[in-house]
Amino acid sequence: MNTQKKSERGIYRKYESSAIQLISAWPKVLQVLKGEIPDPEVVEIFLTNFCNFQCPHCRFRKYHGDKSKYMDVSVFTKLLDELREKNVHAIELSGGGEPLVHSQIEKIFDYIIEHDFRVGLWWSPFFDRWYCSLSL
Repeated sequence: MNTQKKSERGIYRKYESSAIQLISAWPKVLQVLKGEIPDPEVVEIFLTNFCNFQCPHCRFRKYHGDKSKYMDVSVFTKLLDELREKNVHAIELSGGGEPLVHSQIEKIFDYIIEHDFRVGLWWSPFFDRWYCSLSL
């Protein structure tokens, strides 16, 4: 998709928006071209498969478990430590359930912040227990 952007000086520059993403990942592109497998930029983590909704459009709806199906915090922290060793600094909390219902969500966010990970969060907009006051 070609777009035009006006700079502060009023000069228009044409660029391909998807090319910027490709350029930023160029070292990893070179690894793939050499037949290597690069470390991921972002890792999606499923904290639980429990969800308090049964949304008809949800692709995980038939796999929702009960409230006992949470990733243990020690497993999560070990995973983040291993990701840091692989130079991964961005995660997404999502999955087949509602990540914010995790019984230890505050500890999880504390660890994320303490170790300077960027985080994306997929949660239900109807979730009524957002009790973490975080400045991510």
